[in-house]
Amino acid sequence: GDLHWGPRAATLAASLLSLVFVYLAVRQMARSDRAGLIAALLAAAAPAHVLVSGTPLAESFFLASFAGACAAAIRFAGDRRPRWALAASVAFAAGNLLRYESWVLSAVFGVWLIAGVVRRRQALAALDLGLLAVAIVLPAIPAALWLLEIRSVYGSFGYAPERHG
Repeated sequence: GDLHWGPRAATLAASLLSLVFVYLAVRQMARSDRAGLIAALLAAAAPAHVLVSGTPLAESFFLASFAGACAAAIRFAGDRRPRWALAASVAFAAGNLLRYESWVLSAVFGVWLIAGVVRRRQALAALDLGLLAVAIVLPAIPAALWLLEIRSVYGSFGYAPERHG
């Protein structure tokens, strides 16, 4: 039998999950179920999404983590409960395990969280402040661990040791 169904099924599930997150993000921004549904349908029909959905690579999982992070960040912007910032942070951390592009996106998210706390200029409960601090730091952990591994394996931050010869 064909043993490739497992990775393809996981890729399809991640692609479908990314569409759910697109729906949730647009629904929250537009405050309209119809707008969320239209956005998810347009995303599903986009050629890039169709290609990624059928290819068992990391891209579909990255898109799901990024769409989930965006949906949670948009929800956080709407109601300011730190649990949504933490959910976005976990999704960005997952994305950081998959694609280097996510490192920059999660850094922008961290700056956005810090700017939001500074802009509010009101006292936050210690628990809320702690959750926001975790949300800022958590996405950096996978990147830092990856860089430390590269350093320990190669003795530098390059991909391969230099060879002279």
